[in-house]
Amino acid sequence: MDSDDSFNFQATWNIVKRLADQISHPALAVAELIKNAYDADASEVLINMKEAMGSNPENCKIVISDNGHGMTKKDIQTKWSNIGVSVNTSEPFSMKGRSKQGGLGLGRFGAWKLGQKVTIATRSKNNPIYALTIDFSQHSPETPLEEVMSPILTDPPAFRNMFPDGATGTYIYVEKFNETMTKVSDLSLIQRNTQTLLNPFEPQSDFNIILQLPRKFEKWEDFDFQHITSQALYKFEVAIDPRGQSIEGTYTDNNPWSKFYNEEERIHIPTSDLLDGEKCQIGAVKVWIYHFRKHANYKKLWPTTKLGVLPRDDYNQRLCGFRLYKDGVRVFPYGEPGNDWLELDSKNYSESSAKWFSNSQIVAAARFDMNTNKGTITDKSNREGLEETVGKTQLFKILQQLVKIMRAKVNKDYPSEQPSHLKAPNFDYGSYSLTVGQETNLNVRNTGGDITKNYSVTKGRLPKGMTLDTRTGTVSGAPLTSSVNELEIEITSGNNQGNHTATLTLSEINDAPAPAPIGGTTGVNQGTGWTAPTFPGNSGTQPSVEPISISDLDRSISQFANKVNLLPNVQQISQKKKLLEDLKKHIDEILEHEDFYSP
Repeated sequence: MDSDDSFNFQATWNIVKRLADQISHPALAVAELIKNAYDADASEVLINMKEAMGSNPENCKIVISDNGHGMTKKDIQTKWSNIGVSVNTSEPFSMKGRSKQGGLGLGRFGAWKLGQKVTIATRSKNNPIYALTIDFSQHSPETPLEEVMSPILTDPPAFRNMFPDGATGTYIYVEKFNETMTKVSDLSLIQRNTQTLLNPFEPQSDFNIILQLPRKFEKWEDFDFQHITSQALYKFEVAIDPRGQSIEGTYTDNNPWSKFYNEEERIHIPTSDLLDGEKCQIGAVKVWIYHFRKHANYKKLWPTTKLGVLPRDDYNQRLCGFRLYKDGVRVFPYGEPGNDWLELDSKNYSESSAKWFSNSQIVAAARFDMNTNKGTITDKSNREGLEETVGKTQLFKILQQLVKIMRAKVNKDYPSEQPSHLKAPNFDYGSYSLTVGQETNLNVRNTGGDITKNYSVTKGRLPKGMTLDTRTGTVSGAPLTSSVNELEIEITSGNNQGNHTATLTLSEINDAPAPAPIGGTTGVNQGTGWTAPTFPGNSGTQPSVEPISISDLDRSISQFANKVNLLPNVQQISQKKKLLEDLKKHIDEILEHEDFYSP
């Protein structure tokens, strides 16, 4: 056919930029290049971002290197350079048996999402090092791709130290950034996506991602998901069987304050029950849902990390949410902040928070097997999300319903705060000034958990005349002797959570005041320790018939009561008897008065 009469497609290098721009954020571009290392059976991939956050994009750089199987010259010429085609379609599994994450031939364009100049050096087994540099900044967007040529260098000296002793792998060096990454949020997103790129609920020991950050961010912590989720209040771990018939697993109450603490319930749910009777077309899906509570009442049960208490901002920005994994690798953007793909936030708000968990209340993930669900669950062309298929619809609906089922189980016993019987004991007495002979009750003030042990004096001594109720903790009685010195008595009790000791302080114990006479003089009974009242018109021996005031009468009765309280301190029976007789005589004197009057 005459070339003048034929038609063929042509492309400019601008098509590369357009394909790269399908990746929405540099963080996702980094993730795509990590996936390529995973597909190459690397055991380690290094992302060096120490010069990636400058204010001038022309000076920014990033290096991504792995120790995978590398590429031959033929691979570079026929695979890596072939736009829109991926060998992973015909070879879905790596030599290590990993399910390859590519399939659309777009992953390599993550490098050009980051910058315009890309240098690649690679080495495969029993082959030399091959390197090339492609700098699109040297070409106008209209330049045909066939004119964007770059020589493939063999064993260039500059790269020999990168592959010592025949080591294999691929090194990608990106310069001349398309956009700056100066904000902390940019770096936070890269770290979040890097750490969650591989399923943290099923950690892989044969693939390690190392993220090297600028110095001021070097202390950012990589979280141990399994350690954190082990501290969840409630756990829901289930799986859809490979045939898609049922969901099996366990629900665990891990809330120490719940009456069902440590109880585990077996889960068995037919998938059709969650699909309104529809036959399930997906299978081999595993689900993890862990619930945490951020309320102040649950501060004691908030998870910790190796650096201390888990910061709330880290939990909100880097941990919470419901992620989705294809085999062991993340499917974006599901689980990113603000991505309510299961409508959990919407239902929590519009229906009832008692029926649903919001994304901020859970750390959760689902992982589906690529081979089992091939053709049923598929990636979108831009590698961000899933195509609209029956499989996707069923997967989303089942996951949504599992969250609701878990919430209902949690509601069986979810205390709003720590129950009293589980709180540590805490109580106090305070400080008092007492008077000899005056009856007093000093009650304990409980500010902690329920007290289940007896109270006891563990240091010091109660004054004579006062006792401790070992059941209630009340100190009662009337002190018999005065004291000008401050007394401190330590009293201890507790419960199953431990013991507590409080100090009862008696600042002073005053002498009893002398009874006010009811007219005339005051008679004193020597040796008895108390004063007998006298009345108007007598000397303390003869009764008077003159009227006395009600106030004097009340004062005398109060004095009589105090003297009665002193009687147990008198040792000799004869003396007790004499005091009682004197007391009776003076009572009789009052009763012989003809009248009482109000002053």
